[in-house]
Amino acid sequence: MNKLLIYPAAFDNREIVENRDLLKNYSLEVAVTVDQPGPELKAIYDLYKDVKLTNNFSEACSMCDAVLIVYSRLYSDRKYYDEILLETRKMEIPIMADTKVLNLLKKWGVDTKGIRKIFEHNEKPSLLSEQDLFQVQMKTLPIPIISVMGVGDFCGKFTCELELRRIFNGYNVLQFGSKSFSGLFGIKEIPEFVYDKTISITRRIISLNNYFYNKFIQEKSDLLIVGYPEPVVSTNLKIHNDFGEIAYIISQALVNSDVGIMCIYFGERMTKEYLMEYKNYCKYKLNAEVEYFNIAQTAIIFDQDSNENKVEYLHLDRELIEDRLVESDNFTVFSIESGIKIDEFRTQICQDLIDNPEVI
Repeated sequence: MNKLLIYPAAFDNREIVENRDLLKNYSLEVAVTVDQPGPELKAIYDLYKDVKLTNNFSEACSMCDAVLIVYSRLYSDRKYYDEILLETRKMEIPIMADTKVLNLLKKWGVDTKGIRKIFEHNEKPSLLSEQDLFQVQMKTLPIPIISVMGVGDFCGKFTCELELRRIFNGYNVLQFGSKSFSGLFGIKEIPEFVYDKTISITRRIISLNNYFYNKFIQEKSDLLIVGYPEPVVSTNLKIHNDFGEIAYIISQALVNSDVGIMCIYFGERMTKEYLMEYKNYCKYKLNAEVEYFNIAQTAIIFDQDSNENKVEYLHLDRELIEDRLVESDNFTVFSIESGIKIDEFRTQICQDLIDNPEVI
């Protein structure tokens, strides 16, 4: 098993160390930060003493067989990558990168020769021609579909996706992840044509539906799990997240989702009525029956009057989440990051798939 170095280690890719037991073909040995690690990131890595956290890239390279460059929204400028690539190439260490990093490097005109993508599709997902759209019928997959949706960064969505991977280990699961480094865990990515705004929404929906169905046929899957890469709603009047366009495209390509998991931020409006608004939105716009709400260990703050385009993320204590968790007969509420009611979530979602004749 290859010894892996990840760079840049950051809070928005913490799922890699937290779920390192699920990594395919790699053992995570060292994580390199851009600067001295902050207290939140250090607290996470302190829980995993077998993984070294450092900001000394040269020293870290001597401990690994491969370098993985992963995307972080905190470090999306070229200056964070040029020197690292140069040093890695000098040391002749194999380099991998996730899709977002590769796209950024190409945008900047950086030579990507020798940089391998984490997960390579056996075939390039095909985009249907305009002529084919009139001949291809939308298909319903005859297997249970679980949709994992969220409202933005740091809402625990990918952690939920990995937990589902554990729960349904042993089944033939077809899974698409919400993170650009999903392939590190053997999870497929949503095809890139879905994000191409030069292509009509209709063409993207029908092409994705066709792709999902063909993958199901090829892999003889028992279950489909899809993590939605983008938020399902706007954050505010300035951060509109394309009004949930990508989530809409994926949801329509799936036709219907049997089980929906909605990941939202912790907030003052943590009431049954507030959660029901999300439940109804997902049902009527995204064709997803949300029976589960994951409450993130994060709150989002912005100045509604003057500065809505800048947001702050507050990472909270477990006790605060536990005190305010909603109880309801209409859905299961849990917090994957806080470890609250996880067993209840695991038991209930398995029971739903077994007991509900409409699902199976």
